[in-house]
Amino acid sequence: MNIVHFNNGMNMTFTIHNNNLDLRSLFHYEIIDMLYAVNKEDIINNCKIEVSKEARYEGENGNAIMKIIFHHLFKDCGVPQYHLNLNLDLENKGQLMIYKSSLCNDSIIPLSLSNGRTPLRPSKAFPIIKMDMVITFITTNSASFLVSLEYGDTTSSPTNEEHQQKMVSTVFKKLFNRLKGFIEKM
Repeated sequence: MNIVHFNNGMNMTFTIHNNNLDLRSLFHYEIIDMLYAVNKEDIINNCKIEVSKEARYEGENGNAIMKIIFHHLFKDCGVPQYHLNLNLDLENKGQLMIYKSSLCNDSIIPLSLSNGRTPLRPSKAFPIIKMDMVITFITTNSASFLVSLEYGDTTSSPTNEEHQQKMVSTVFKKLFNRLKGFIEKM
């Protein structure tokens, strides 16, 4: 996995290969459920995806809302618990799948913890404003990924901007490394 940081964000690139799978069948909105499944023990507390329009076939465009509440990852450092609510647009171009995201209004999308309880303190929006992903299918069994994150307001946190960006980078690197490893072993 290669990570390149830029002024207000980062790009991650990596490749997934599995001779036993047609990877194009995996990378619809169900990939969010898979991302949750491989990270629910220690990173993602709860995740829900509400698909309003699928994009299963080439030429189709889809839309969904993704809601994630993270475990209280950096509690010992005084960092609040985070959530992430994104509107996801998916463009299926056959050999290319493009996910584009925008932030949702947090007030209309509540999500409880996986145990059904509400966090003791309200969670705070994860400090990113955009997460886009481009998947290029090299072959049926191999795909390259470009995940682009754009940082949001990192100045209102008890930690400084550099530390907050490192935190975001660390969390997303773990999320996608686990997903990659899981898919390659299927």
